[in-house]
Amino acid sequence: MRELGSPIGPTDSLCGQHHWPVVAALTDVASGLNEKRRGLHRLLDLARDHQTSLVVVEYRDRLARLGWGYLETFLHTFGVRVAVMDQTVKDDQQELVEDLIAITTSFSARIYGKCRGKKMGATVRQATAVLA
Repeated sequence: MRELGSPIGPTDSLCGQHHWPVVAALTDVASGLNEKRRGLHRLLDLARDHQTSLVVVEYRDRLARLGWGYLETFLHTFGVRVAVMDQTVKDDQQELVEDLIAITTSFSARIYGKCRGKKMGATVRQATAVLA
């Protein structure tokens, strides 16, 4: 899964290097917290219908910000393997801060509208940087 506007190249080139056929290139313009993403639902449909055996993502949180284990278990149930290109290991504090920022931004956007929610997320990031 890729965000709209992000380069397709890295995942496509990895698939090309390993000779993995690309069944679908799915994109979403939504937070990894949003469970109503069309691309995510399309991926689940592809897995359920046994139309894919591998999902390639650049970053783990592009597919799911929270609940990664549940999603991976669901995909494995249908014989789908997940390959994550960026295997950067984050410490617990960094991951917790990023999750908190994502949650705050997401809920602020729902409450105050998308533009103001982004501003709130930026404010939280700045405050977090000062505290770190």
